[in-house]
Amino acid sequence: GKKKIFIDDHEGQVMWLSISVNNFLPEKIEKVYPDFLNIAVGYGVRELDGLGGGKREFYIALDYNLEKLPGDGWLWNLIKKNLNYIHLPAPAIRLTPKFAVFGFFFSKRI
Repeated sequence: GKKKIFIDDHEGQVMWLSISVNNFLPEKIEKVYPDFLNIAVGYGVRELDGLGGGKREFYIALDYNLEKLPGDGWLWNLIKKNLNYIHLPAPAIRLTPKFAVFGFFFSKRI
């Protein structure tokens, strides 16, 4: 078939919404919970038919807020800020269409 470019490969992508856990924790726990560790909710699709049909996938995963990592300097801050837009591989659970647990999930499918 026709080779897809990554921007057109909707079946090979999962969109993530990352939530800072520290914002919801009691003060005692917030002090010991790592600032950089978030929870993310993901959405992806498989087997698109071009008519709006396909299998929807929902995920829950750990995510990293790289801007909370220690260190300073213009280059390091630039790297942290730009890498923060990418959901790095992390443990995840797929809720639908079939439950699965991943020790190291990366959303790009080959």
